[in-house]
Amino acid sequence: MPIPCKLSLDGGTLISVPTSAFVICQGTNSASKPIRLKRLRLGSNNTGSTQQVVQLQLVYYATGTGTGGTTPAATPVNEGLTGVYTPSTTFRVGTATMGTTPTVKWSDQWLTCNPYDLLEGMLELQDEIPGSKSWAFIIPSAVSTGFNLNGTLNFEEFG
Repeated sequence: MPIPCKLSLDGGTLISVPTSAFVICQGTNSASKPIRLKRLRLGSNNTGSTQQVVQLQLVYYATGTGTGGTTPAATPVNEGLTGVYTPSTTFRVGTATMGTTPTVKWSDQWLTCNPYDLLEGMLELQDEIPGSKSWAFIIPSAVSTGFNLNGTLNFEEFG
């Protein structure tokens, strides 16, 4: 039975996105626990006058990055499981260090003055990601102006 889990990408402190390619969030699944992505929600400090279109990609890596950013921990969505179940997927958030040999699973664009909200059921989020797989939501190329980002990731962990 899958366990619904959540991850705060920013943990209450906005993530500074540079003008270079950038890893928003990288996950590495436990060998025995595949996951299913359920929702990605992003927001920025861009307003109408500073808006820009940013390319987003979901990629699978041959080897994920092990440097930079922060390493937040996911928690179960159901508060009754807090302290009883600990998600095994590990995360790295907010780094300019990319993993190796990315395979693009989908690509989209985000107008940063608006929230970005990708939900399960849309074609992009119907894949289960196998155990032992490193994957990431990235900004694959330079943006015109750096900005601050916040967001959440919801997923189900099997096992």
